[in-house]
Amino acid sequence: MSARSGLTDQGTKANTSYAHGIEYWKWVRGDSGCTCGEVLRTGRRAIAEDVETCLFMAGTHDRDVLLGGGIRAGQTTPLITREGKLVGMISTHWGQPHKPSERELRMLDIIARPTADLIERRRAAETQRLLLNELNHRVKNTLAVVQAMASRTLVRSPDPKEFAKSFGGRVQSLAKIHDLLSAKSWEGADFKDLIHGQISAGGDETRLTATGPAVRLDPQSALHLALVIHELGTNAIKYGALSTPQGRIYIDWRIDYGLRIRWTERGGPRVEPASSPGFGTTLISQSVRGQGGEALMTILPEGIIWDIMVPFAAAQWSASRTAEAKTGQLETGSTNLRDLKGRRILVIEDEPLIGMDIVASLEHAGAEVEGPIATIEEACRVISNSRFDAALVDANLHGRPVGEVAAALVEQGVPFAFATGYDKDGLSEGFRDCPILAKPAGPEQVVEMAGWLIVASASL
Repeated sequence: MSARSGLTDQGTKANTSYAHGIEYWKWVRGDSGCTCGEVLRTGRRAIAEDVETCLFMAGTHDRDVLLGGGIRAGQTTPLITREGKLVGMISTHWGQPHKPSERELRMLDIIARPTADLIERRRAAETQRLLLNELNHRVKNTLAVVQAMASRTLVRSPDPKEFAKSFGGRVQSLAKIHDLLSAKSWEGADFKDLIHGQISAGGDETRLTATGPAVRLDPQSALHLALVIHELGTNAIKYGALSTPQGRIYIDWRIDYGLRIRWTERGGPRVEPASSPGFGTTLISQSVRGQGGEALMTILPEGIIWDIMVPFAAAQWSASRTAEAKTGQLETGSTNLRDLKGRRILVIEDEPLIGMDIVASLEHAGAEVEGPIATIEEACRVISNSRFDAALVDANLHGRPVGEVAAALVEQGVPFAFATGYDKDGLSEGFRDCPILAKPAGPEQVVEMAGWLIVASASL
């Protein structure tokens, strides 16, 4: 906070220079040659009775900016909380050389402490709000993954016992990687630890060989690769190398323009190509593709080989309520919101299981679906090259806000909703009034939202 008093009127040049100074000191460092910089260096109030002769301003560009703006004197009082934390400053400036009186300084001290405490409380409240919003997003996203996992597993497991076994194993896989990430405060996970946590090798560790450099994965990559390794291990136990006592698994990886993983099975039963890929194989491919990578399976008589590459960086919605809020009165009596036959829908989602489940729900309703698309770049390219009746968009892709994607959809006139665990405060700036499909969402909600978007757009 700053104030100016007693400045001489030097016309447009002085006013322009002062405005430049405000922008110049938007961010102040400890080596800045101004009273704010002096406070950062010393932690105490700084006074410049005359800018021209002030020692800590001598020879600095700050001094020239002050004089160019008609400022000849100034003071900065630190805002320090009861815990001794510097949270801000109060600066005052004068147009003539000036020595602040004891009364002026006492008045500044009187307002400094409560101001510092108020700033601290507001920052703490904002931090808590952001943390709760992020926690809410993560929990809902995890629930959406579990829901998608259940529905996709059920489609491929008509036998209840087989469903319980497959679904339970996938939930346990999620639990294991969550434990691994929690132990590291969700800052990342070691790839080798992830492998050993996901594969039991039938209880015999000698049957699994894992070699490669130390690789620390970010949380989202760790979650995706945990599911991939779990599926590879499950398939090996059911049909591959770990289904026989002499079978072995070799996993090696390297960093080469990405994380390159080779999964090799030897000593299992003779492998024959399947007539169609199973859910596990599809999940592996989609999970890797969702990270911008690729997965290639080679089937040999002596065992399968998977070559996987992923980019590596160091290191409630209610349809009626939303419609009413957006359009006032939306007549839908003669329109079946769940009839999407022939409609082209774009799905943008970086969680493979969630994306697969959304696509399946829309296709079951007769829609022609593009996706799931997992990166901002690919999404923008597809939007510019194709036409869609509606789109469902994750609020962020691999940790990046999707404002660019939302803007591209607006430019092309495509109605869309955010499919997310965030509330509106977690959405990209400028798009916080867009409809939200809250995760986890069932097939009926997904289809109804897509239908509402089409109907609402047609009524405008």
